[in-house]
Amino acid sequence: MRGRDAARKPWHIGVEWRRVTVRATVISPNGDLRGEGATALQRTLAGELTGTPDVMVLDMSDLEQLDGDGIAALTSIAELAAAEGIRFCLVVPPQSALSTHPQVATLMETFPTFGSVADALQGRPSPGQP
Repeated sequence: MRGRDAARKPWHIGVEWRRVTVRATVISPNGDLRGEGATALQRTLAGELTGTPDVMVLDMSDLEQLDGDGIAALTSIAELAAAEGIRFCLVVPPQSALSTHPQVATLMETFPTFGSVADALQGRPSPGQP
């Protein structure tokens, strides 16, 4: 999906999701999680909750940009997942450009965060995570 944000800057976002086991879904957005891109991701992920996996892993490895709309979309999805009894966690690789983003740091304090999808599926937290 492509569009322009409120400041008329172009954005693009793609979303890949896969059911890796009967109980786990991995969502891998790529591109810009901002503006309408964030809204598009929110709609996509809300639809994915209908399959009710036990765990939803949001892999942020390929995100390039993130803004307040993106943070709001992620928080909303996490709340929907919690309401359905689905465990929600993030993957933010230590070498990722977003790993030092202040708003991502807040998300990492709020949600279980892992350094890789494999770690998330096995429940091994990133350094500094409880």
